[in-house]
Amino acid sequence: MKQLKDVDAKADAWKRLDTVVLAVSSNPPEANASVREALPASRLLSDAAFENAHRFGSYDDFEDTELHSTVLIDKQGRVHWAHTGSAPFDDMAFLEKQLERMNASVTKEGDRTAAAGQ
Repeated sequence: MKQLKDVDAKADAWKRLDTVVLAVSSNPPEANASVREALPASRLLSDAAFENAHRFGSYDDFEDTELHSTVLIDKQGRVHWAHTGSAPFDDMAFLEKQLERMNASVTKEGDRTAAAGQ
């Protein structure tokens, strides 16, 4: 919860960076209702069957346990950066810097694509 609260507290930064925060929990949607209220700036999704946890390498099959993951995905659905481990990622300044870098590279790519199409 601390990580989610830290991320949620940076709502102004994420908005400035045109970023949507998706938090994923293994709890069913009805169990996430109270958590959703505590995190107004984040969207809380349920992954009770661990489908996305497996997809993003956020599940340890050997230990049969979830892992903490932070993943930066651009608007085209490409993963630019990810951190997965037993402890939550809490360096919000790093995330801000990476989002700025990611957005700049996506903007440059879009500019090149638009110029090539002219």
